[in-house]
Amino acid sequence: VAPLISKGIGIDIEKASTLKSRIERKILTPNERKKLGHVEGVSRDEEVLLRFSLKEAVYKAMHPLINQYVGFQEAEITPKSDGTALVDLNLKSGQHTKLGTITANWRTVLDDQYYLTSASVTLKRDPYRSFFQCRMAAEGTKEGIPVIALPRMRAWISCVPSYVLTASRFIT
Repeated sequence: VAPLISKGIGIDIEKASTLKSRIERKILTPNERKKLGHVEGVSRDEEVLLRFSLKEAVYKAMHPLINQYVGFQEAEITPKSDGTALVDLNLKSGQHTKLGTITANWRTVLDDQYYLTSASVTLKRDPYRSFFQCRMAAEGTKEGIPVIALPRMRAWISCVPSYVLTASRFIT
């Protein structure tokens, strides 16, 4: 059964000076380790912590949507100097194929002592799920087609793809 929510938001904050160098191999992929040191104004060690915080924010945003453990090696995060980050997921379960838009952002706060990171993740649109949500919201329907008011019919049709609307006769 698909979850009722379609978007997750995650936030993380990490103190920039609490970095332990031994976490680099545990939380970063080999590809991420090769790319360290390319964010303007961020030291290599600080970037390890920044990537850790970004991953935490992305995981917090994803978890309500996929409801599964995600390992650090299943995501690659590339922070950009402008405060955005690129996110590349490769989940062993294949659940990343169900996800739509993923955004991640970062900034320093409190005199540059902390990294504040945030992420949002959406599910890909499922036309059948949209059909059932619209179907439940509509009143006065007969064989899946509203019969009351034209504005209501427009709203109904606008949220249901035509191939699902045709199939609604078999579902009702």
